[in-house]
Amino acid sequence: MKDWLKFYFLSFFRNKYAKEADNRRALNLLLSAVLSIVLIFCGLLLGYTASFDAHYGGAAEFRQFVYSAFAEEGSRIPVKIKNGVFEADLPSGLDHIDSYVTGDYVYKDHKLIVDPRDVSMTFDDFSAYCVKNDGKNEKISYDEWRGLDKSERGNYSFGIDYSGVTLDTLVKLNDYEDWLDIVSRVPTDDEPNEHYDKTIAQAYATALEKLASGEIDERHYANVVYAQYVQTYYPDMSRIESFGAAPTIKTYYMRTVNNDKTRKYFILLEDMCAVSFVGANGVKLYFDGGYSDVDVEITSDMSRANAEKQVDKLIDGVFSGETSTNAAVYLMNVVMLFPWLLIAFIFCAFLIMLLCKLLKLDYRPKMGGACKIVGSFLFISGVVAFLLAIILSYVCVRAEAYMYTAIGFGAAVLARSIVFVIIEFIKTRRNGTNGDTDGGDQASADPDVFELADKPKTNNPYPNTETNNA
Repeated sequence: MKDWLKFYFLSFFRNKYAKEADNRRALNLLLSAVLSIVLIFCGLLLGYTASFDAHYGGAAEFRQFVYSAFAEEGSRIPVKIKNGVFEADLPSGLDHIDSYVTGDYVYKDHKLIVDPRDVSMTFDDFSAYCVKNDGKNEKISYDEWRGLDKSERGNYSFGIDYSGVTLDTLVKLNDYEDWLDIVSRVPTDDEPNEHYDKTIAQAYATALEKLASGEIDERHYANVVYAQYVQTYYPDMSRIESFGAAPTIKTYYMRTVNNDKTRKYFILLEDMCAVSFVGANGVKLYFDGGYSDVDVEITSDMSRANAEKQVDKLIDGVFSGETSTNAAVYLMNVVMLFPWLLIAFIFCAFLIMLLCKLLKLDYRPKMGGACKIVGSFLFISGVVAFLLAIILSYVCVRAEAYMYTAIGFGAAVLARSIVFVIIEFIKTRRNGTNGDTDGGDQASADPDVFELADKPKTNNPYPNTETNNA
């Protein structure tokens, strides 16, 4: 066991132990490969998580921005989040706040959006259009497109423009009901109905029953009917809208902030919080999440200091609640990285085998042996990547930390492979054999370049190289 531990942990530092891999089982290679992948994954996740406090603490402008909105005495926005339910006491007459529209609550390019309304039932008053696929991009309204012959409709692509204005579904409720009446009419031989949709017809009938019984009020009924209207009157919008059955204000918000080049904002919606700011070392940090790990309350009569603590707790809770999601993302990224690491591994093994042969070194492993030798470098390279991932998380954005960590791991394996050949070349020259032996493990009389401590010199150019299989 002692010999195996020396081999496993010192192979990266001494050729003597690295060459033992040739005579050991390939399970050592597999173990090192698995551990190196785990180290890269853990380094990335730990670095991203551990660096948050530093980045948030270094975001002085962002903290001043959120404090002025939620902690400033006399003008703060009281907020309560408990059991995943978000509530906000907005200024009189407002049902939401959007700095992008009103310019309120803006601080040094930082924008605020607060909207406690039901995201799935707060619809955007969008406009639909169709664009002709002829290179000229002729644009017509959707109603104009519906008036075209069916043969001409196929030449157009459908799209919508979000307005950012909340749609009052009660205003045109009669129009929605008239259309659903058409959709619900069962076709007969005498009166065919190409618009008939059995599922929507049943859903519409259910909504009418709930309204009549008082189970839902008129506004909720109007929202449900409008969603059914959009589903049947327009083409499928699932690729455009993912938060509701019809275009929502939430999608408008997300599109707005994505188009914001400054990427400095704080968003509180009924089901999620989204944060984007510039942290320590100029690193841009973005994350979003739900309220499962958040339990905060900011009242109007709370002291500023306590309100600031609640704001910090809110942001930290949202970030911490996304740990499992971040882990899944990093796991997927590392899995996607595996084929490239495999290519790098094979390249390094082939490089060792080829150079040892071309340079006619005393030690000339075959491809299998070269693979096991490179495999003996993986664990320590993984440790290097682990440390690199943590350090980079403090100075780079998430994507860059991931990319540079992968490059660092590959560079460590490649550099050690080249050093392996260089050391064997020096040994061959010093032994003066000129490569006359065929693949023998002939160590130099001088200490290894990666020797941890000097050893007494010996005149025996062929020291005992017995190995114990692990």
